[in-house]
Amino acid sequence: MRLVRFRSSSGPRYGTIQGAEVAEMTSDPFNDASLSLSGKTHALNDLPLLSPTDPKNIVSVLIEPEDAGGSGHGTTAKEVLLAAKPVTSIIGPGAPIRLPREGRIFGGAPELAVVIGKPCRNIAYAEVYKHILGYTAFNNVCALDIYERNKSWVNASGFETFAPIGPAVATQLDAANAEIGYFVNGKPADTLKLKEAMFDIGRCLAFISRIMTLMPGDIVTTGRRTGFQRIKAGDRIDVTIEGVGTLSNPVVDRTYGARDIRQTTGGMS
Repeated sequence: MRLVRFRSSSGPRYGTIQGAEVAEMTSDPFNDASLSLSGKTHALNDLPLLSPTDPKNIVSVLIEPEDAGGSGHGTTAKEVLLAAKPVTSIIGPGAPIRLPREGRIFGGAPELAVVIGKPCRNIAYAEVYKHILGYTAFNNVCALDIYERNKSWVNASGFETFAPIGPAVATQLDAANAEIGYFVNGKPADTLKLKEAMFDIGRCLAFISRIMTLMPGDIVTTGRRTGFQRIKAGDRIDVTIEGVGTLSNPVVDRTYGARDIRQTTGGMS
């Protein structure tokens, strides 16, 4: 099943893709496990798709924990390193990535986003997959020059529009063997193979759940395994996962930011 979220006259609605159509759901899949349908259908190409989830938290795993026992609760050989983005950075399919004036060099990275379906707090490794609703594509956008200056992922990747997500949540994806393609203006720029990256979703979620409670709709991404591909205004970025679909976003310049601040404060040029 592939779940989407779309804009309607009555507010955001959820549906499931059925060929070239979307069957509208009666409720929110994060609060109603029945996933019942209303009987209404819409042409997929005509729907204004939103990000398929509206999370409270976006967490990225930069370094996953090592656990020789494979239990997810054993002693780790190194501390896991996490990063976070504000939810205000989220955009859906087709929405523009707006490059801020505070940065000069920008990049994006293909990632798999785990979409939480049930609250996760101090869960055991063996129970993790019962708490996952599905998976979707994530484009991790970053101002590379800002990161090089201050080594802060929040400063560099927390800008609005720097978290494109979508287009759908795949509930039956073979995540361990997923391949994520990254395309710039239609040309292949990168491929992330989760099997080669040795990303253990269960182990990482179990670890995170001991630090924070993850709620339905929250996402945990794979982290940065293959580096960033350079992007600039005028580009179109596609992130593709078989079984999920293609997340496509244009890149444009933002019309406000550091230049406005400098004009009023006489700050740096």
